[in-house]
Amino acid sequence: MSNYSPENIQKLIKNVGSASSEALSTQANFYQQSMKRNAACFGDLAKARMTSFQSMAKSKTFTEAFEANAAFEQKVRDDLSALTEETTTAWKNLTSSLQELYTFKQEEVVVEKPKAKKAAKKPTKKPTKKSVEKSVEKAVEKAVEKAVEKVADQAA
Repeated sequence: MSNYSPENIQKLIKNVGSASSEALSTQANFYQQSMKRNAACFGDLAKARMTSFQSMAKSKTFTEAFEANAAFEQKVRDDLSALTEETTTAWKNLTSSLQELYTFKQEEVVVEKPKAKKAAKKPTKKPTKKSVEKSVEKAVEKAVEKAVEKVADQAA
């Protein structure tokens, strides 16, 4: 059973706000780095394409032109594979960071221990005539003693 005191609710709201702020910052950083990776990769590929076109234009044979284009295509495969790996790693880091931020932490909520249940009373036996007589005798004796004490106190 959770303790919903104003202090605990305030602490929980503060923690949620802090986690949301950190999550937003983490996500913004991920997308910013992703844009930088993509821009760098495609910038390099554009330069490589221009270089391959120049090599193809300077080629004297079809084979040289074909090899220049094949070299560019290999660079595209290599660079895009590297970009995919970097992006996948960054994505895994982002998701693990977000998971840490939003994972329930036991110490953030005060938990009360459930109260122990009272043991069920054993069914009482039906009183016998002797047990009733004894109980009545004891009660009468106590009442007589109290009455005698009360009279003695009043007389004194």
